Amino acid sequence: MNRTQLKRRARHAYMDTPRLYMTTFIYLVILLLLTIVSSKIDAIIVAWTNNALRYMEAGNVIPVYSKREWAATLFVFVIQIMIQILTVGYMSFALNISRHRPTGMADLADGFSITFKVFAVYFLQGLFITLWSMLFVVPGIIAAYRYRQAYYILLDDPSKGPLQCIRESKKIMRGHKAELFVLDLSFIGWYILILLSAGILAIWILPYTETTYAIYYNMLLYPDGIFPAPPLYEESNNE
Repeated sequence: MNRTQLKRRARHAYMDTPRLYMTTFIYLVILLLLTIVSSKIDAIIVAWTNNALRYMEAGNVIPVYSKREWAATLFVFVIQIMIQILTVGYMSFALNISRHRPTGMADLADGFSITFKVFAVYFLQGLFITLWSMLFVVPGIIAAYRYRQAYYILLDDPSKGPLQCIRESKKIMRGHKAELFVLDLSFIGWYILILLSAGILAIWILPYTETTYAIYYNMLLYPDGIFPAPPLYEESNNE
């Protein structure tokens, strides 16, 4: 797959997208706020862990994991799921751009329409990648690339089960994992610029990278350019 052509198509696709940078800005602000809240609450868990390690080194009984720590753990877990759901919403936004469909800030909420399935895919991806990583680092990385298209598959057809999305991603990524890895490497310079700008440049870079990934998915599954009809999340939710 020609990376230069892929990126050129991405730039052409998002060039005239209305409210492109405003939608990206709102997405990033929400993401930042959720991350800050998560880190603040996570400090409670880190404090307990450090305290427990000190008790273990001194040969004392580890302190009880109190209701405060359990509540903190639950909140961090919920926030991480919300972050993932919001990320899937931005993937939906980029997917619509890649297919020249109407887009808007409402796309960011698409992941919430399929919350349970997004969570299930998130859980299964994490489980399988962890299991493969237990063998060695490389199998874990390969597994991560194997399941990269699962969310796009779910967005295309919310009626599919999470495990089905995982399996279909595995199928379409056969023979393309190294190709996607090289595509990731080609964006490293942009990601460094994001870090150097304290994240500000992400407003302009994220549409470029995410639209490129969406077009990559399109070319893998729909090389003829004929895409499925937009899913009706509301109907899928009511079934």
